[in-house]
Amino acid sequence: MRIRTLLVAAFGAALVGASTAGTAGAVVGGGPADEAYPFMASLQIPGEPRFHCGATLIDEEWLLTAAHCVDSFEAGQLTTRIGSPDRTAGGEERGIAEKVVHPDHRKEFLAQYDFALLKLDRPVDLPTVAIAESAQPPGKDVRVIGWGRECSEFDCGTTPVFPHRLKQFDSEVGADTECHDTDGSVDTCVRGIGDASVCNGDSGGPALIRNSAGRWEQIGITSRFGGAEPEQICGDEPDIFADPVAVRDWIGQQLGS
Repeated sequence: MRIRTLLVAAFGAALVGASTAGTAGAVVGGGPADEAYPFMASLQIPGEPRFHCGATLIDEEWLLTAAHCVDSFEAGQLTTRIGSPDRTAGGEERGIAEKVVHPDHRKEFLAQYDFALLKLDRPVDLPTVAIAESAQPPGKDVRVIGWGRECSEFDCGTTPVFPHRLKQFDSEVGADTECHDTDGSVDTCVRGIGDASVCNGDSGGPALIRNSAGRWEQIGITSRFGGAEPEQICGDEPDIFADPVAVRDWIGQQLGS
């Protein structure tokens, strides 16, 4: 089985982040973020491009992201900018003091149990995003945000170009059967709407719903492409998000320790 994640450096592969396996990257076909998402964070790594993945602030000193985003790095190699729609300026900058990957995640299977927590080197005074209380049914409205690649073709350039400003698109939760190679116990499928989807660089960022009070809650972590075609490009198929609702207890244990 070929896992296709969305890491920054892996645009020719299947993840949406920065590995050789194919993770997910930038928002393709969406538009500029039309509101503040003060809980949104960007992860930076040594070298170029420094931008690597998205993450979310779920506690004053903890970020939630995809495990495949941090598999290849020690905590001290990572930095973050939180609370700015511009991934290059503003907000609060922090180092990462500790990395905690879900115990069922295996590096050789990059996208299984794709959950990681990052402890900041010092707390930050910014709004956090709550994890939803329960999984959402197919058809539920969902918003996806990220700084991922805007070009949807594998051959559109050897050096990924990522927007400085945060982007968003609206979609819906899909049934598990709509995504290929998904594990419904720990994953959520999000439908492709028109030509809008995640792309390389969006890994680790959130899928969000509004609760009854109008506040954002997180139901997904951008993980990997969900189409059946091994050469799926951004924008033409559903996408798979790790489901933080499924590991709420584990997250709570780490934050409380």
